[in-house]
Amino acid sequence: MSLIRVDFNGEERVLAAGLRVRSLLTHDQIEQVQRGEFAVLDARGRERGLDGALTDGLSLRLAPRPRA
Repeated sequence: MSLIRVDFNGEERVLAAGLRVRSLLTHDQIEQVQRGEFAVLDARGRERGLDGALTDGLSLRLAPRPRA
């Protein structure tokens, strides 16, 4: 089995290759992202979808969306 290292909210996680962004989140966090309350952002501030692939060395964070 191939493993990758992903930084999520400042914490390094070692996961199996082939997992998706949603694998990093709790059920409640997934629901908050789906409702538009939070977004998963990469190191450059770009939004990543829940079904996006995780790659070795990726850095992601869960961030609240600004209220309109």
